[in-house]
Amino acid sequence: MKILTLQWYIENRLLGEDPAVDMARIWNIILTWIYPIGSGYTTGPEASVGEGSSAFSTRHMIFGAGEFTTLIVQCRPPEYETDTSTWNDCVVQLSDQLCSVAADVETPRLGGIRHFGAIAIGRLVRFYEWKRDEQRIQNVASNDACFYVDRQCETVTHWLDYFRDHHRW
Repeated sequence: MKILTLQWYIENRLLGEDPAVDMARIWNIILTWIYPIGSGYTTGPEASVGEGSSAFSTRHMIFGAGEFTTLIVQCRPPEYETDTSTWNDCVVQLSDQLCSVAADVETPRLGGIRHFGAIAIGRLVRFYEWKRDEQRIQNVASNDACFYVDRQCETVTHWLDYFRDHHRW
């Protein structure tokens, strides 16, 4: 049911009037659906993180320990889907942001927080995890794969579900 609902929202929000706004709406819908407030999550647009800003930032309230950023999403308009330099710039910015939020989480009560990120350019998205020991981000998909939000909704939601379910260890 979740996949069908999200697919419907994606298909019906890609109206073509303003693709950048449409994609922001889609990501807001996806993130608030997968990371519900009733489970302690909040998702907000245009959050200042580290040296830059993210299109969306999802935080998780862990009672007795605090609220921590678990996912950062960078969004860019569709005209940059094939622009390698835009992808590279986003990777650098996302890496800096995930490093910054990871450095803020040093509490023994949590046992450990994993930090994830996504770069969404137009209808394409890549997913990353911050590797604390190596101080770098790593694409979670093999071969640095991109996924189409509108055609690979099941795969996109799989990764977001995985991040939600595995950001604590």
